[in-house]
Amino acid sequence: MSVATVKSAVRVLEVLDHFRVCREPQSLKEICAALDYPQSSGTVLLKNLTQLGYLSYDRSTRQYFPTLRVAALGDR
Repeated sequence: MSVATVKSAVRVLEVLDHFRVCREPQSLKEICAALDYPQSSGTVLLKNLTQLGYLSYDRSTRQYFPTLRVAALGDR
């Protein structure tokens, strides 16, 4: 039996895992290239994660990085 996946949920986890591995701010282009996402999909996903408070966006460098809210995901 196979388990159906929700593409956007999988992508959220892939983005968070990408930051766990790279450990530095990344641009939209870098994230999309590393994860092989279309830029249009990456834009929407990163914007949503920013609005939800899981990513921060630095307008001057045009880079995203995780917030402390991501670290708190493992808290009880």
